[in-house]
Amino acid sequence: MNKFEQELKINKLALDEEWLRQPSLYHEWSENHSQALLERDKAKQQLDLIRSELDLEIRKNPTSFGLEKPTENAISNVIITSEKYQKILEAVQKSQYEVNVLSGAVEALSHKKSALDNLTRLFLSGYWSESKQPPAGLNTEAKLHEEQNKELAQNPRMKKLVRK
Repeated sequence: MNKFEQELKINKLALDEEWLRQPSLYHEWSENHSQALLERDKAKQQLDLIRSELDLEIRKNPTSFGLEKPTENAISNVIITSEKYQKILEAVQKSQYEVNVLSGAVEALSHKKSALDNLTRLFLSGYWSESKQPPAGLNTEAKLHEEQNKELAQNPRMKKLVRK
């Protein structure tokens, strides 16, 4: 299990600690996501730069790239198939993958917050309490029996029967 999967787990017996950790976890993974976005944008910028440099190079000397007539389509094809371009394109794709994974991590932490909210509500409502006593104000069987005995004790006919 990786570090992030561990951090997503919730200990329902330590909700206070989970709530205390949640903001810093969210911040840490949001920062990681932002860093990945920056790296991806830098890689895209590098790709654009390589594309421009290759375009200029091809236009200056098309025959060295095997082009007799440098059409836009032909130039574009040479650029796309160039090793330099492919290397940077792969870096862009890897960095985009990282952005996607970290975006999912940030979203998962939002779901963890919702889960913590719901678990806290369950805790406050006594969902995990050991006591099985009904809420105050409800008559239990013992209370009902006691009330019946009190009423019977005050009944005049019962008083006569008890005296005899």
